[in-house]
Amino acid sequence: MEKRENFFGSDNESFEDDKLFDLFNGKNCRSLVGKPKVFFLQKCEGKERDLGVTLHGSSKANGTKIPTKADFLYHYATFPGHVAYRTSDGSWFVESLCYLLKKYWKKKDLLQILTLVNDKVATEYETCNEEKQMPCIVSTLRKSLYLY
Repeated sequence: MEKRENFFGSDNESFEDDKLFDLFNGKNCRSLVGKPKVFFLQKCEGKERDLGVTLHGSSKANGTKIPTKADFLYHYATFPGHVAYRTSDGSWFVESLCYLLKKYWKKKDLLQILTLVNDKVATEYETCNEEKQMPCIVSTLRKSLYLY
């Protein structure tokens, strides 16, 4: 996968995603070991634009060792290298995420809901230049995560 763009804080300083995520890993935050860490990231990942394509036919024993980066879930507004779009009312990604979390939080696990977010953004939104956006899920979750 391509390298992701850095974050820019309110001080206009740039920092890498991993610097943020590493604050919560098993080595640096022992109290979160074995617990899910979920990040939703509304940010551009580059300058590439996507015109899209037409669709035709349309518990283990105590002491078990786990990886330091286990139990993370990152949901990015767009695929690495690509633009994330917003409107005057917000962003396609955040609007879809909020709508579908509200609709399905009692019925589906989080990955199922996020897959629906991906589909909604990919199929229901388009710029006036017919550009598309594809959110991206990266997961090291070891179990299903339900919100109820």
